[in-house]
Amino acid sequence: LNINAVPIEKLGPMLSGITPISIVERRERIRRMSGFMKERGIAAVFLDATSSLFYFTGISWSQSERMTAAIITAEGDVAYVTPAFEKERLAEMLLVGKDIHTWEEHESPYSRVLRILADRGISGGTVGIDPYARYFLYDGIRKTAPAGYDFVNADAVIIPCRLYKSDAEIALMQRACDITAEAFKTCISLLKEGMSQTEFHALSVAAHKAMGVKGAISVQFGASTAFPHGSKEITRLRKGDVVLMDGGCRVEGYISDISRTIVFGKPTKRQRDIWELEHRAQAAAFDAARPGNSCESVDAAARKV
Repeated sequence: LNINAVPIEKLGPMLSGITPISIVERRERIRRMSGFMKERGIAAVFLDATSSLFYFTGISWSQSERMTAAIITAEGDVAYVTPAFEKERLAEMLLVGKDIHTWEEHESPYSRVLRILADRGISGGTVGIDPYARYFLYDGIRKTAPAGYDFVNADAVIIPCRLYKSDAEIALMQRACDITAEAFKTCISLLKEGMSQTEFHALSVAAHKAMGVKGAISVQFGASTAFPHGSKEITRLRKGDVVLMDGGCRVEGYISDISRTIVFGKPTKRQRDIWELEHRAQAAAFDAARPGNSCESVDAAARKV
């Protein structure tokens, strides 16, 4: 197997030259979502600390038992709500909008959200909720809201924005993939008989770290590769084992997700036959993946093989 691997100690940072998503692009995303909101009669959208909050505002915030969120109106106005003790920290992160509303420990963050809406003339009507928002936040807003509000899933206005990737997004995704591909090459070259999945995983973490990112590759050996996400049992690599790997990293919020399967040693005829079958099915799927074709048609092309 010739994969031109670089030893971990010789791997270097691979983040030079990347361009983070600009403030201009984030504002354009908000503008587009606002347009979809007007088309669908949604007055505002509540974004929890999820990937959508990062997508639209550039704020990456860890979820906790306390609410930190953004409210974006159909007019493109952006407001934030956060615990009072987090105000300065949040203010440092703001890229779009400057309006921060705080709540103290004895106060209701749900009332604060509703006050933000009321201050913008939204005292009722349809409000979209981030589909990945934690239920207790949605439930708190819903129970606190007076009659006249209708809370709906905000997918209808979020997905049309996030579905289509800009050149800047594609470049970040590509860089993440390039880094993980290098980690795969290095780690595959280090496979040895008797190695455990834990040892391989540790090597993959070190390889990603050497290239300047946090990432890892999970692995399964032998019989456990029959499970899509592996087995909890620790196994050790033997000659002839199938090796199933799945790994990725994150670059400016964009994630690589790559799977690879090899045989450690000389593959059997059965292994070669199955590999060739999968290869033909994948090639058929790639050929069917063309503008205008449905996802179902791509799957159907592979199934025909």
